[in-house]
Amino acid sequence: MKMAKLQKATLDPNKISGRCGRLKCCLRYEYDTYEQHRRELPPIGATVVTRNGQGRVISQELLARKLVVVFPDGRRVMTEESDIVTVVSRGGKGRPVEERDGDENT
Repeated sequence: MKMAKLQKATLDPNKISGRCGRLKCCLRYEYDTYEQHRRELPPIGATVVTRNGQGRVISQELLARKLVVVFPDGRRVMTEESDIVTVVSRGGKGRPVEERDGDENT
């Protein structure tokens, strides 16, 4: 299930099970690639400088090696890995950025 979640696959065991009744082998086969890309890309919550300015990573598209970056003006832009100039901060783990916004007191 951890592999299905990382790969943004359905979490319904009936839909990710092969004829043998076990989780599909492709999830395991692809997992190492997803995990490697996740480690190499700036994490969710990181502050990055792109060619379009500074923003925060709110999502990763691992196989495409792209990031969704939200800018201070509210724009959300799918950004190529090559458009990241630098990573200002790695951000924090936990809830996604959009869930943390606006509740600084918690």
